[in-house]
Amino acid sequence: MASTGISGNRQSLLNQIRDLWTYTSTALEGNTLTLGETKFVIEEWLTVGGKPLKDHQEVMGHVRAIDLIYGVWEEKITESCLFAPPSGCAVRIHRGVVVIFEAISSQQSAIIRY
Repeated sequence: MASTGISGNRQSLLNQIRDLWTYTSTALEGNTLTLGETKFVIEEWLTVGGKPLKDHQEVMGHVRAIDLIYGVWEEKITESCLFAPPSGCAVRIHRGVVVIFEAISSQQSAIIRY
């Protein structure tokens, strides 16, 4: 039971780091969501009334990137993991970021066209 508590505490701490990291990173880029609103968007996957859709998209893109980092962090990091393409963890992070970037770019292009 003690390990469950530690695991729960660890997950809670990682979630707090994710929320603060996302809030500060997106705020630096001009995102208008408050910390509480950012946390709400992350946890509920819903939008906040009166806020730009781009702010929500930025938050969700940032969270996906953090999830990729956390996923690799859970793996045992070895030299072969980092430097063995095409299956290394560094390559997986890069592919994940590219997918997120392409999705956001295509959404923004669609918004600009209409």
